[in-house]
This record gives sequence, structure tokens and C-alpha cells, in this order.
Amino acid sequence: MDKVLILLSTYNGEKYLREQLDSLFAQKDVEVHVFASDDLSKDKTIDILKEYSKNHNLKYRINKENKNFTYNFLDLMFDCKDEDFDYFAFCDQDDYWLENKVASGIKMMKENDKHFYCSNLLVTDDSLKNGKPMNKFKADDKKHSPYLLENICTGCTMIFDKKFMQIATKHYPKGITLHDYWLFLVAVFTCGFIYDQNGYIYYRQHGNNQIGSEKEGVDQYYKNFKNSGRFRTQLFSELLEGYKEDMSEEDIKDINTCLTYRKKISSKMKMLCSPKFRTKHHSILRRVKVLFNKY
Repeated sequence: MDKVLILLSTYNGEKYLREQLDSLFAQKDVEVHVFASDDLSKDKTIDILKEYSKNHNLKYRINKENKNFTYNFLDLMFDCKDEDFDYFAFCDQDDYWLENKVASGIKMMKENDKHFYCSNLLVTDDSLKNGKPMNKFKADDKKHSPYLLENICTGCTMIFDKKFMQIATKHYPKGITLHDYWLFLVAVFTCGFIYDQNGYIYYRQHGNNQIGSEKEGVDQYYKNFKNSGRFRTQLFSELLEGYKEDMSEEDIKDINTCLTYRKKISSKMKMLCSPKFRTKHHSILRRVKVLFNKY
């Protein structure tokens, strides 16, 4: 069986952690190991990790300072880059994985000769009921530019192999906001990816999620617009710094277009009008953001 290391970030997760851990160790057709990094929890999270470490393939550590989820995950990955596993996966503390989650992803990667996988999710309430697919689109890695404006990868769905681990740990990004968007972009512009329209995770929405599923409606559109930042600028700058030599000239030009659109009208018009920057959903909202320098 393939040997898989699941990287788990925890912080005050006692309410749902046992259920999540049970689902991890119930995975079929793979050998599961878990490495957890706790971000200074104040509840019984560490006690639960200690308990499971006695009878399962689980090890854990406690951070000396709070890193937030992005760098808790990234530091886990960098610290495990030389570990002897066939595949790696990221995991949130409050979801529930179906028993074929990991094996299905690995099978799809092998069949398509890909090194990075992500998938749909089944959005549920806090009791894991009313699960519905979060996304309805198809995605492939033939076009790169749309993903500069839209992240379709949720971190807890990611699975990657040793080759991508080597690529991803080639460069340590500084000051980024979202680890999953960062790693997805690294995959898009280096080795490609495979996206699974099926969902194998009950993505629990309970009001305290650090990152959750998108809500529809005018109110949410306005909130997204109002709170738009410039976090992509840092992502794109880090991408060029770490992986420029791995990219095509066309990809480099498209990234520079996104980096300069606030100052160059030609770059802004390209992002607004070119079909190559068309996203999977919320395309009009994204164009409005570009128009008002909110991307």
C-alpha cells in the first residue's frame, strides 16, 4: 500500500478533532501516518493528540509561538520534506474524510500522471448533514492565467507526491496569506495538477471556520469587494522569485500583467478583456475588482 503522511494543523479543535482523526485512520487501501502541529491551543486539543499518539501512527508538536494556519501548514511541509513517504496531504481539524478520500486521489494522480491533486468538497452543517458539492465547474491545467484571479484549490483536499514536495520546498514564501492558493499556483506554473469534481470530505461549516465555503448573494459580493486586499501581489512576486526559471515566457508575461495592472492601463485592459483571464465563476465580480484596483 502507498504510505501517506497527513499534515494536520490544530488550534482549539477539541470539539471535532476526535471525529476527524477517526476518519483519517479509517482510510482504506493506504498506510496512514499523521503529523500534527498545534498552534498553542488553550483547550484539550493537545490532550487528544497525546491520547491518539499512543495507539496510532500519530506524532505531534507544539509551536513555541502562534504561526496562524498558513505558516503552521507550510512549516510542517518544509520540516517533512525529507520524510520517506509516497504521498502527502493537508488536513483541517474540523472536517470528516470519507474512507476512500486518499486512495481515490492517489488513483486519479497515477492514472493521469500528475504530481498534485485537489478536489471538490461536500459542504455540510456542524453535524455533517445536508452535504452538497461546493463547486460545479470542471477544471484542467491547460490554461494557467485564470488561476491568477481565482483559487479553485481548498487545502484540505490536496494530495501531492515526492516530486511536488521537492518543487514546493525549493522556495520558502514570505508574507503570504493562503497556503493552499500558494501551493496551487506553484503546481499550476510548474508541474500541472489534476482536479477531481467528486468530493470526499464533509466540509463542516460551523461558524468558527477560519476559511469557509463561499456564500452567494449581493451581501456577500459586497463584503468580498469591500474586504479585498492586495494579497495576490505578494503571491505573484514570490512565485516569480522562486519559480521564474521553471515557467514559460508567456506565463511570466501574464504574471507581470497582474503585478502591473494598477499602474499600466494596457495590463488592466488585458485582465478585463482577454478571454485567457476568464474565471470559472463570479467572473463579473472579479472584473469589477480589477477595474477598481481591488485585486
